[in-house]
Amino acid sequence: DGHLPLWRLAWPFRRHHPDVRSVRNVAYAPHGRRGLLDVYHHRDRPQNAPVLLQIHGGAWMLGSKDQQGIPLMVHLASRGWVCVAINYRLSPRATFPDHIVDVKRAIAWIRERIGDYGGDPSFVVITGGSAGGHLAALAALTPNHREWQPGFEEIDTSVAACVPFYGVYDFTNTAGVGRADMEGFLTRVVMKSRLSDDRVRWEAASPLHRVNADAPPFFVIHGRNDSLVPVTQAVCSSSACVACQPTRWSTPSSPVPSTRSTCSSLCAPGTWSARSSGSASTSARGAPVAAATRVPDDPSANLPAERGCWRARRGEGRRGVRS
Repeated sequence: DGHLPLWRLAWPFRRHHPDVRSVRNVAYAPHGRRGLLDVYHHRDRPQNAPVLLQIHGGAWMLGSKDQQGIPLMVHLASRGWVCVAINYRLSPRATFPDHIVDVKRAIAWIRERIGDYGGDPSFVVITGGSAGGHLAALAALTPNHREWQPGFEEIDTSVAACVPFYGVYDFTNTAGVGRADMEGFLTRVVMKSRLSDDRVRWEAASPLHRVNADAPPFFVIHGRNDSLVPVTQAVCSSSACVACQPTRWSTPSSPVPSTRSTCSSLCAPGTWSARSSGSASTSARGAPVAAATRVPDDPSANLPAERGCWRARRGEGRRGVRS
């Protein structure tokens, strides 16, 4: 009848759904509670369902699988997806690359076990916000990186697509637009080394420096007014994209209309936008996978064209009020 219940105004994002079941605290890594994950699936447990891996944020030192991405996972699970949310080791106890090793171990667990929950291990989309966005992007860009897969080097850790939210893409601040205190924080808490002394390792930890021709489709979301990670973090230099082959994803269709969030896709020098390559229904296979489409440079973006790789469709999002 078109009536909107009052409770939906008070709680617009659902954390529960009558058709969704969850399996809590499944061990995927030998790290106590930091090595646990949750699985969300439809009560009918359909077979060969697409899989979403959710990585929580929290500056690599806070947060848990219970706190972020739940409305998204519940929504997708109600439409037939299988969703996985993980804990991972946190700094300062953990030192990079411990965090990304755990993410890759979770992908390996999905490859071997997600079929028990109705998921298709060959179709995994990875997502996460902030530090989780960094880890999601880094995992997507470094499939089967043996150094970060100790003890499971032979397991395929590639993903079908990546959807990072307001992520951190460059520890080295190549474009000179990052927060002044970020390098000090990373030095003390996450990397445990100085950029000036350990640049190769810092670049290895930066998605911007790992862009390559075999990268899967990306759909990048970032708010223009983000005060913790500037939106220009989602813009990578064209020099990092020289090896990319975006024509693999090109389509003749128009880009999606501008929204309140920043949306673009990986990657090519110049400006690129993203659109859904599948059905508009989130239950359709391939629906979240972005296809790249060339659009004219936006002169109002106030971003140098030579830095355009993940060009921002900038919204009004601000940390604390995600959009």
